[in-house]
Amino acid sequence: MGKIQISAFQFFILVFMFIISSSTLLIPHLVTPYAKQDVWLSAAVATAASLPLLLLYISLAKRHPGLPLTQCTERILGRTLGKAVSALFCFYFILITCGLIRQVGDMLTTLILADTPIHAVECLFVTGIVMGVRLGLESWVRSAEIFFPWVILLTAALVASLLPLIDFDKLMPMFEAKPGAVIRGSITIFGVPFLDLVIFLMIAPYVKTFKGMKRGFLYGVLAGSSILVFITILTPLVIGVAMTEQTLYPVYVLAQKVSIGNFIQRIEVVVGGIWFITMFFKIIICFHATMLGLADLFDLKNYQTLTLPFGMFSIPFSLLMFKGLISFMEFVSEIWTLSVLLYGLILPLLLLAADMWRKRRRKGAAADAG
Repeated sequence: MGKIQISAFQFFILVFMFIISSSTLLIPHLVTPYAKQDVWLSAAVATAASLPLLLLYISLAKRHPGLPLTQCTERILGRTLGKAVSALFCFYFILITCGLIRQVGDMLTTLILADTPIHAVECLFVTGIVMGVRLGLESWVRSAEIFFPWVILLTAALVASLLPLIDFDKLMPMFEAKPGAVIRGSITIFGVPFLDLVIFLMIAPYVKTFKGMKRGFLYGVLAGSSILVFITILTPLVIGVAMTEQTLYPVYVLAQKVSIGNFIQRIEVVVGGIWFITMFFKIIICFHATMLGLADLFDLKNYQTLTLPFGMFSIPFSLLMFKGLISFMEFVSEIWTLSVLLYGLILPLLLLAADMWRKRRRKGAAADAG
């Protein structure tokens, strides 16, 4: 992979930010209608289900160290079929990148910049993304490392300021939801963000050692999932189940409830800071993976030539993806998990099975020849 390398800790930071970014903002509102007071159970079930998925990704990366996912497909399936599967993954990477850009535009124009056109907001945001990707992986990963302590500090400040507002009666009665309702909620969380973690198979080869990649991947998922489960519990504990269902961004409402000594009040800027930082790096991860995948697909030596054209393409495409914020929320809740199951679970499983069969057949042929 050349001289470009990142550390296990930097990889951990990327995985952590990827999980907590949009998920903590969306999941409470999307899942509470199904599981009600037991929404935290849905988050816990989805987290448990993500661990075998993580082992699948690590196993696939172990069999072809140093190769991103799009090159692994060609190594396993051959050039023609491998290119076709790589094209599917690139299509998925484009979808998730543009979907996240649209989410940024919707959130900012809904809560903060109500009179600003959404395309203007997206244009400014994508400009920063393109600049970061053109500077290279190591540059923007170091930036993530710089911002990581601030994310932890702001998250801790938010949680500490909300602790006096917790009312456990708002989660009563517990364990009332039917198993089907809990599982239905966990399916949404399984798709956002856990199935999307397959995109890290494009970044994993750049980690200095496989052991470091494995450790960073595992700890990042565990740490990010813990924050996700905690925020999912905290939201109804503070504002109640009904308001969590009715509010598009309940975590933002949490910050509005804060009042410490009538001096520290309405700390929405804290939530905005956490979300903006983590969302920037989630999108840049997806954008960079898309560029790497397209460069492999078209046999380009330098992915940087694609950054500006794709940046220009991503804005109008993101605006065409959904009619509005409500349709986006419905899509994520009802369709997204099923639509990405192919890319996040089925194709990686088939690739692993095909690689195991190919190597077993090769060993059998070598034994016969011997």
